[in-house]
Amino acid sequence: MAHRNNLIIALLFLTTPLVGQTIRPEYKAKGFSGNPVFEGWYADPEGIIYGDTFWIFPTWSDEWGEPLVPLQLSEYQKEIQKNTINPQYLKQTFLDAFSSKDLVNWTKHPKVLDIKDISWAAYSIWAPSVIHANDQYYLFFGANDIQSDEEPGGIGVAVAERPEGSYRDALGKPLINAFHNGAQPIDQYVFRDDDGQHYLYYGGWRHCNVVRLRSDLLGIESFPDGETFKEITPEHYVEGPFVFKRNGRYYFMWSEGGWTGPNYSVAYAIGDSPTGPFTRIGKILQQNPEVATGAGHHSVIHPPGTEDYYIVYHRRPLGDNNGHHREVCIDRMYFNDDGTIRPVEITFEGVEGIAQLDATVGEQFIDVTIDGELFTRYVLDDKEKYPFFFPVKGPSGASGTAMRNNPYPHQNSLFLACDAVNGGNYWQDSLERGQIRAIRAEVLESGGGRVVIENENIWSRQGAESPIRDVRTITITAPSTKLYQMDFDIRLDMLEDVTIGKTHHSLFCVRVAHNLAVKGGGTMVNADGNQGETGEQGTFGKPSPWMACYAHRNGKTEGIAVFEHPDNPWYPAPWFTRDYGLISPTSFYWPDDEAIETTFKRGDSLQLKYRVLVFCGTPEEAGIAEHYNRYLSAGQ
Repeated sequence: MAHRNNLIIALLFLTTPLVGQTIRPEYKAKGFSGNPVFEGWYADPEGIIYGDTFWIFPTWSDEWGEPLVPLQLSEYQKEIQKNTINPQYLKQTFLDAFSSKDLVNWTKHPKVLDIKDISWAAYSIWAPSVIHANDQYYLFFGANDIQSDEEPGGIGVAVAERPEGSYRDALGKPLINAFHNGAQPIDQYVFRDDDGQHYLYYGGWRHCNVVRLRSDLLGIESFPDGETFKEITPEHYVEGPFVFKRNGRYYFMWSEGGWTGPNYSVAYAIGDSPTGPFTRIGKILQQNPEVATGAGHHSVIHPPGTEDYYIVYHRRPLGDNNGHHREVCIDRMYFNDDGTIRPVEITFEGVEGIAQLDATVGEQFIDVTIDGELFTRYVLDDKEKYPFFFPVKGPSGASGTAMRNNPYPHQNSLFLACDAVNGGNYWQDSLERGQIRAIRAEVLESGGGRVVIENENIWSRQGAESPIRDVRTITITAPSTKLYQMDFDIRLDMLEDVTIGKTHHSLFCVRVAHNLAVKGGGTMVNADGNQGETGEQGTFGKPSPWMACYAHRNGKTEGIAVFEHPDNPWYPAPWFTRDYGLISPTSFYWPDDEAIETTFKRGDSLQLKYRVLVFCGTPEEAGIAEHYNRYLSAGQ
C-alpha cells in the first residue's frame, strides 16, 4: 500500500475535487459484468470460486454514500491508531465481500471481518487473501501498516465456517509481525500447490518473501534448505504478489509503480517451482488514457475445466485524482501459444456473464439446461443401441445434430460406438448383435457454471462375454452466449482380449443436423481448410485435429465442431466424413502398418478425449482454431 514518503501526496489527494463513480447498468442489461462490477470505492480485490459462486474480497478504500459510523475502540486500539501515517487509514477497519453466480449480479456481504473481533488490529485492514482448507474458510489480512518492527501489527489470519463469515481472529496475534529481507508484512496471498502444500507470498516496500505454511495454515515452517523467509523479489517489484499455476509452470505476478498514481500496473514472471527463480517478463495490465488509470493490485480467477481466465483488479476513473478512489473491475486474460500472457485490454463492458447450467435426472435420461432452456438430453434408454446426446442445441436454439435421419437412421446424434468388436456390432443392427448399455450415470456438478456427468457403460451381446466397459466424464459449459462446449474424457477398459476389424464405424461420432450438412447446403471443413468441391471430397481420410460443419440457417450462421486431443492414440486420426452429415475421427479404417485389424489385450485401457463446440458464425468468425489452441494449452 504505502509508507511515510507517500503521506504528503495522500493528504493532497484528499483536498482534490471528487469525481463520482460511474456504474454502467447498460452493460449489465446486456449480460456483461460492466466495470466497475459493483458500487463503492474498493481496492486490492481477491477473487475466488467457492463451489458454484464467485467471490471478491476487496480492501475498503473510501466512503461511498452514507458516512461510516464511528467505531467503539478499545484503549489499546486507540493507542495503536496514533502510529498511522495517513488519517484515511483509520477508516479502513473492516472488510466487505461480494458474491455472484454469474459475474453480473453481485450481493454485498458487509463487514465479514471487523477489528472489533481482532484485539491487536486498529486500522489499515488491507488486501485480503482467502482459501478453503481443513473444512473451514481462512482469510489472511494486513493490519496497522507497520513502519518498523517496534510497531504492533502485520499479517493476521481469521477463520469462519462460511465464505461470508463472520471471520474471527485465529491466533490472537499476527502470523508475521516483523520485517524480513526488507519486506513490509502486507499484501499477502495464499497459494495451494498441487501436492497440497500452502505458501504465503507477501511484501511491500519493494521486497517480496514466500513462506511455507503449516498444514493448519496457522503457522510457518522452514523450507527443506532450512530457510524460513525466502526472498523472491523480481525486478521492479513494488507490492501485491499473486501466484497461479498453469500447465505445470508457476506464474508470479505483482504490482509496480506508485499506488496513488496513474502508472500503477501489473507485471509477471514464470518459474518452474513455487519459489522461483522468477525473471520479470513484462507488464500485462496498465492504464488506458481513454478508459481508466492506475490499473493494478489484482488477482486471477480460473473456473475449473475451462480455458477462461479473469483478471480482477482495481483502477481509478478518468479525471479522479483522489488516490483512494479505486473501483473493482474484471476483464479477460489470454495467453499466447508459448504460455506468455497477452497484454490485458481494460474495458467498460467487463466480461460476459456466466450462464447457469443445471442437470435434471429423469427415467433413463439426464437433461441439461442453460439459463433454464434445454441444451441437451443424455439418452440412457436400455432400448437404444448406445447412449447418446440429443438434441445438442446451438445458441440459436436449433440442434446441431440429427437423430434417426435418413440415410442411415441408426446414427443417433452425438455418440460413441464401434462395430466389428470380437464379432459383435455395437454401432448398428439389432441389440442382440451388441449393445452399449448404461449401468451407472450420475451428476457430479450442477447449478453453477458447468454440469459434470459421470457415466459407466458395459458392452454386451447375447451368447458372448462382454469385451469392454467404458467410463465417461462429460463436462458441459457455456463460455458465452455464442458458444456452448462439451468435454469428453473416456476410458475403455478391455475385459478380455479385443480385436476390432477394419471399420470406419468406430469411436466418437457426430451425426450433423441436415441443414448444417453439405447435402443440406452447409460447409464441411477441417483444420487445414480442406473442403474440396464437397466436404467429403476434401476431408475423407485426412488426418486433422478438428472438423467443423456450418451453414446459414434460421437467419444466422452457426455450426458444430469436434476437437480431438493430442493425447489420443493415433492423433491426429484420419476422419471418416460423409456429405449427408457424419464426422468421426477414427484410425480403425486406416490401421497402422497396413494391418487389417486392431488388437488389445485383456486389462488394457484406451483413454480418449474430445471436445464438441456449437457456435455462432463461421469457424473463422467463431475463432475455432484459436479455441483449439486454448484446448491444447489448458491440458484438456
